[in-house]
Amino acid sequence: MKQDETALHGRESLINNPLPVLFTCPHGGRVEFSPSREASNVNCGRGQFRIKSDTNTIEVTEGIALNILRMSRRDVYRTVAIADRSFIDFNREPECAYVPSSDHFAKDLYDGYHKEISNTIEKMHSQNNQGFRFLFDFHGTDNTEAQLFFGTDARTNPHKSTICGLLERNAKALWDDTGLLRLLQDKGYSTIPRNIDDSEHQSFDGGLTVTKYGGCDVNQKVEAIQCEIAADLRERSNRLKFTVDMAECILKFVRPYISQI
Repeated sequence: MKQDETALHGRESLINNPLPVLFTCPHGGRVEFSPSREASNVNCGRGQFRIKSDTNTIEVTEGIALNILRMSRRDVYRTVAIADRSFIDFNREPECAYVPSSDHFAKDLYDGYHKEISNTIEKMHSQNNQGFRFLFDFHGTDNTEAQLFFGTDARTNPHKSTICGLLERNAKALWDDTGLLRLLQDKGYSTIPRNIDDSEHQSFDGGLTVTKYGGCDVNQKVEAIQCEIAADLRERSNRLKFTVDMAECILKFVRPYISQI
């Protein structure tokens, strides 16, 4: 086998043997379409209506994924939206996510995004039916109260969070020696929640994606965590270090709970 063919085969083996971990990124897209979502054109429920895309969250998501590949020699699954948030908000219910149109283009993009997530989760269950499966939903925020905000719907549903399976196994899963928040704090990052007994931030306690796929009553659920990343960590000067640190922490966090690592 030629050298280039050997390299290609090696890459294919990595793709065919990914970790049971899915990264989603709904708000980083920059491709603009029309009509734009205007507050008067869609029926939004609770929460603030936003049409501005998150800056550099695609770059952060891809950077963390590539560093996990470098560290573990294993890929992660990724579903990344490229449409600008002014056209579709993939992390909201359909009635708030897009403006209906005669050609159904926005609906097809929205449905395709969530179908890809569902299909990936089905693959992860088939791949790793003895262990846990994880979803990390990456967002950006301009809030400066902390550098990282984590949401699992625990503030409104403390007994039915989107990591309820994980917490049933280990009530301190986010805070023990391999806990994601503890690991990040040990590296110097500020988080909300700050302590195990603190509530999640009311604005970042988990949106549609984590509740849709990580709810306790969901068939083929995943352990789903929404990650809001402050603007300074998404800037190029800090992004390279942060994506390395986040990749290392995620690997240490998921390793005890998945059967294939």
